[in-house]
Amino acid sequence: MTGSDGMWTFARRFLNFEEPSVKDSQLSKLHDNLPADQQQSIDVDAIGAIINARTADNILFSTAFALEDAQRFSAIAYAAWAHSQRANAHTNASANHQLQPAVQRVAAELGLSKEAADWCCNLASMDIPWHTLDESNLAQSQLVKRALNQIGHKRTSLPPTEEDLRQAHLALVHCVKQLRDVLPATILPSAILLVEGATEATLIPHIAAILGYSLPREGVMLVPAGGAKQVGKKFLQLRDVVSVPLFCLLDADAAEQAELIADSLRTGDQLHVLADGEIEDTLSDQLFARVMNKLMQANLVSGAPVEISEFARQPGRKRTAAAQTLLRKRASIDFDKVEFARLAKDYLRAREDVPQELRVIIDAIMQSLQHKRR
Repeated sequence: MTGSDGMWTFARRFLNFEEPSVKDSQLSKLHDNLPADQQQSIDVDAIGAIINARTADNILFSTAFALEDAQRFSAIAYAAWAHSQRANAHTNASANHQLQPAVQRVAAELGLSKEAADWCCNLASMDIPWHTLDESNLAQSQLVKRALNQIGHKRTSLPPTEEDLRQAHLALVHCVKQLRDVLPATILPSAILLVEGATEATLIPHIAAILGYSLPREGVMLVPAGGAKQVGKKFLQLRDVVSVPLFCLLDADAAEQAELIADSLRTGDQLHVLADGEIEDTLSDQLFARVMNKLMQANLVSGAPVEISEFARQPGRKRTAAAQTLLRKRASIDFDKVEFARLAKDYLRAREDVPQELRVIIDAIMQSLQHKRR
């Protein structure tokens, strides 16, 4: 890995949505893998005098991002970080940082805890050379460049003042709104949607778009957990450390996990359980049969096209099991749920194509987010 690649990897990790203790650990490891001159530029410049515009704007961007990111985690998360933080270059640097008093005051204005403010000072202590990280094909790079430009125009003095920091934070928030459609959901998400697997991760964003919503625009971070138990486990892991809403979507047979989540929902969280079967079972009989025929054609499965009646919805019967039996019998291949979901997108084109149950679920999630913004 070249020095520039290593620094951009470090920067992307900085921007990633991660629990504070995890981010601290990962940044520390990446820092230690950087060339010695880059380690020194991050650590030494930040604790010395802020004597030039580039350093000032870099640190203002890092601090503004930290302040915005910090609002997405709970006081518990920062208390855990404060308890577990190790003595390393990043942590010690913040003690001498010129902006520390300003960071503490602006953090308090935003309602952050003392530990969260300390975390922001910790990140602000890194003089990451944002102005040199030019990856024009990445939305993250667009955000950095646009925000740095606005921060530089709004900054009034060297070293930066407390008001400069406030204006830098406002500029960052404005730039995030402008680029929200193209930014990865792992950057400053507004909510987290936990689903069981890749099928839901493929279909839900597509269906939301048909209904007039955009998961990226709403800042929804979609997480395919890897099964119902993992949805439950992930929910319990996140509920005490994040402050953004958590939405969970489960198959009908996940009663135990549904009960566990339902008993732990916070205000603003939502749990949605499909009425019968899996997401494939919500599709109309006709649409499911059409997608199955397309899937068979794509896999060169011989024989007559399937009939709608072969996959008619029946309580307690999973269509995926019937599809698996048919494909094993005809071609000795397995039913690929992800491939099915990709093909299904071609047949889900209008609002009337979307199952009513999924319309209700997605409307509930999106309207909740839109109401919160008002």
